[in-house]
Amino acid sequence: MSQVTTDVQIVDPDNSSTKLSAATTSGSVTVGTVSTSVLAANSARKEFTLSNDSNEDIYINFSGTAVMNQGHVLKAAGGAISNNTYTGAVTAICASGSKNLCVTQL
Repeated sequence: MSQVTTDVQIVDPDNSSTKLSAATTSGSVTVGTVSTSVLAANSARKEFTLSNDSNEDIYINFSGTAVMNQGHVLKAAGGAISNNTYTGAVTAICASGSKNLCVTQL
């Protein structure tokens, strides 16, 4: 995955603003027929998004080894999940292998 730095401007209700820079990692992971590492544990992670860019369902696990038909399913052709609290490892699996999962991490 590649890393880019983006600027984010946050505007508070009192109209004051703060400009932050955050390292963003984005790219894709090829998911296999065995549990595949998608994201390593990262205590500095602010948010991540996973999007299924394949023609078959991908199963996501947030606590260890990904298993077919268990955990969170990302449906084929666009199933996605975003999370802004979880900093642990993420794994994935699919039925036929070699399926593309788009990944963005802040």
